[in-house]
Amino acid sequence: MKKILPLLLVLCSAFALVSCDDCRKIECNNGGTCSEGICACPEGFSGTYCDTEDLCITQEVECLNDGECLGGECDCKTFYYGESCADYCVYGTYADGNCNCNEGIEGENCDIFSREKFLGTYTFTSSFSTQVQTSVIANGEFQNGDITKVEMTNLSSVSDTDGYAKIEGNQISFPNQQVKGQGNVKYQMTTVTPGTWEDNGTNITFTIVVTRLANIQGATVQQGTYVYKRPSF
Repeated sequence: MKKILPLLLVLCSAFALVSCDDCRKIECNNGGTCSEGICACPEGFSGTYCDTEDLCITQEVECLNDGECLGGECDCKTFYYGESCADYCVYGTYADGNCNCNEGIEGENCDIFSREKFLGTYTFTSSFSTQVQTSVIANGEFQNGDITKVEMTNLSSVSDTDGYAKIEGNQISFPNQQVKGQGNVKYQMTTVTPGTWEDNGTNITFTIVVTRLANIQGATVQQGTYVYKRPSF
């Protein structure tokens, strides 16, 4: 009996050690380590055996401008694009790092209306008059919100107020149209040469060559040059 007791103690101790080794059948992946039967996973990994990878962490994905990383890729907020949401494109189509602007829009990020730089009150000289006259260019309200057009007064140089112009990049022109001058006289206006917007830091200028035809008997087509000017903003 004395010999059996020590043997039983050894066997019990060995059994206790084996039963307490909770990590003997646990294999932690991706650099994880087992402690008391549970895998402690490195940053970016999770799960029972550290086999679930968070690519946003392991690939060190950085999303700018409030973008959110999902599955290792940036989910960008509206108007932001690119791998890290660093590129900004508003009124245009984004492709391969470039923002291609819609009609009537310009700027690196396609966030500037082309017509904005033309807006204001101008003085102008005309082949049709010996006096310096005034013309106002405003946004106006056009069908379907056409952003390529602006309201423009005095196209005929006879005080008309119902005319409009079209903006294409840095150019402005009078689409073929009829405007109402003084009394019952109307004028058919057509652009021969568009004006090009220029800013020398002091004044904004452009020159337009047009034709004018009054709706009165015997009237002939007249061609004239308008030179517009207003202070720079």
